[in-house]
Amino acid sequence: MAIRAQPIVRGVPLTYRFGLVLVIALNVSGPATATSRKGFDDVDQIVGQRLAQHVHWNQGTREDAAVTKTIEEMLQHKLSADDSVQIALLNNPSLQATFESFGIAQADLVQNGLLQNPILSASVRFPNRSGLTNTEFSISENFLDILFRPLRRNVAAAGFEQAKLRSGEEVLNLAMAVREAYFTLQAGQEMLTLRKAVFEATEVATDLAERQQKAGNIGALDLAMQKGIYHQANLDLKRANSALLADRERLNRLMGLWGDKGHWEITEALPELPKSDPKFEELTSVALAQRLDLTAAKQETQRATRSLTLTKYGRYSTGLNIGVDTEKDVDGTRVTGPILAFELPVFDRKQGTTGRAQSLLRQSERRLASLEADVRSQVRLAYDRLVAAREIVEYSKANILPLQEGIVALSQQHYNFMLLGVYQLIQARQNQITAQRDYIEALRDYWIARTDLEQAVGGRLVIVEEHHDGK
Repeated sequence: MAIRAQPIVRGVPLTYRFGLVLVIALNVSGPATATSRKGFDDVDQIVGQRLAQHVHWNQGTREDAAVTKTIEEMLQHKLSADDSVQIALLNNPSLQATFESFGIAQADLVQNGLLQNPILSASVRFPNRSGLTNTEFSISENFLDILFRPLRRNVAAAGFEQAKLRSGEEVLNLAMAVREAYFTLQAGQEMLTLRKAVFEATEVATDLAERQQKAGNIGALDLAMQKGIYHQANLDLKRANSALLADRERLNRLMGLWGDKGHWEITEALPELPKSDPKFEELTSVALAQRLDLTAAKQETQRATRSLTLTKYGRYSTGLNIGVDTEKDVDGTRVTGPILAFELPVFDRKQGTTGRAQSLLRQSERRLASLEADVRSQVRLAYDRLVAAREIVEYSKANILPLQEGIVALSQQHYNFMLLGVYQLIQARQNQITAQRDYIEALRDYWIARTDLEQAVGGRLVIVEEHHDGK
């Protein structure tokens, strides 16, 4: 919009005042303050629906101190898997950086809702003879920018929704990574306990072998073989301890803890198997409905569609300036009238921009179809792993563990009646510990497989089960 006005000498001309008020009104219609907090509450609600836990955005408010105090209180007790996830959602620094995407997306939304700034220009022309000076002022605004403002806002709004979904996806991924690290650490603790038991048993056996060799009851070869078993058990213990330290540090990092806050403890034993697992058919439908990356891909397709619409509407009318011109000539005559200026789409009709927008739309549609197929495959693969892991745990608990326990009991009886040597008794005990170790690994693999399935579905399975029970 272009408005030309006479210089202010004895007051502002009516036409100039009208145009200036119009331009200002259009540019301040609705305050454009980027409230970066906007959208975070939606993400918190999304997370609550899928995890039954909440997130916090550290922005230097009073709530931050309360959150810090809550974390410190939680660290005073043994942490469960849910406790560890909650601490990570409140304290992980990488997640806090992700939340700043709200501010970026909100700023884009605000920026696309603004009109272009008006252009103010002035010119003074001096006569070559005595007389009045010709002066002219103008203020211009793109009229079509007003018409395309809603379309631009729609495109930016789709981007803002994407930012919320992507942030929610990051939260869920972090939660699942914490749960996997937690179960791995739990299993590591139990494995270290078993490795210590094996080491102590071999230590006793080696000490007995040395005394028997001195007494001439066994030869040097038997002693050397027993020492080899002892040293291997000691090496396995050191490796288990090193792995435990690494697993602990991984969970420490995910929870965003260091220094004095790193001296926490978790519950010792892995949880037993739940009574049942959800049905595969239910999981597939739930995953297609609640996977945030899938929803974000759908949002991207909508955004690409809106961008293409905006490009098509704007390619033949990229600029249209409308306004009023007021000029005082050198002879004192004042001339006032409307002005119109627009760009002729002779050479550049946005062919490349339109083609690019069409390709982006097709690309987003194909990515969406590919992701839907991937989601189905991920759920199927994770579910198969879960079923296999459950079968191994149940088989070991029903067959291997009782068998090894019975062997140890019988070996003890035979040893008491001097029908079995001490080495055979120790070997039976070692075999039992090995079976317990295999059971712990199988139980760990089940909970990790369950976590992977939760990630494939897009939320905790316990939430999914409650949801279906509610139906």
